[in-house]
Amino acid sequence: MKTILAYAPSEQQFLPVPPLGIAVLSQYLNEKGIENNTVDLELELWLSLGNKSSIYASKPLEELDINELPVDRLINCLKDYEIVSFSLMGKRQIPYIVSIAKKLREANTKLKYVIVGGAFFNKDNAIDIITKWRGIIDFAVVGEGWYPLYELITKLKGKEQIFNIPGVAYWNEEEGTQYCNNVQWDGA
Repeated sequence: MKTILAYAPSEQQFLPVPPLGIAVLSQYLNEKGIENNTVDLELELWLSLGNKSSIYASKPLEELDINELPVDRLINCLKDYEIVSFSLMGKRQIPYIVSIAKKLREANTKLKYVIVGGAFFNKDNAIDIITKWRGIIDFAVVGEGWYPLYELITKLKGKEQIFNIPGVAYWNEEEGTQYCNNVQWDGA
């Protein structure tokens, strides 16, 4: 399954450096035999808007409508991937990743799984995002991410059942939101 790690846009440009986290995760996954690509969607969005921010950049978070965000051109960066994993640093990125994932699913692209993770996530907000956006976001990774993300992608590629991966939240139709709180990883 083609995999991409994407730094999620926010239009706030609150980090003056490229998203180092996805580069480190990408290298780790490559070393473990999982080929992947990376993309900085914050930069892609800015470039697609003619090197400026949209009208949504100055709106409060509560006023962002996921159906109106300017993400259509970003879909082209992700449409050929079956696994899209978004890295989030803050709450402001959530409407953008929900909008992108929703439009990817509606466009009948190759997308099979949406994974979110990054510095923003703890157990509580991982469970919240999986519960609120089930059907759009499939998995939320808590913590540093490299081992849980590797385990998760390995199981997805092998079509294995997903359960008890430390630091991963997901929706189970029979039991609701699931989260394995055990953060002791063997073999990392």
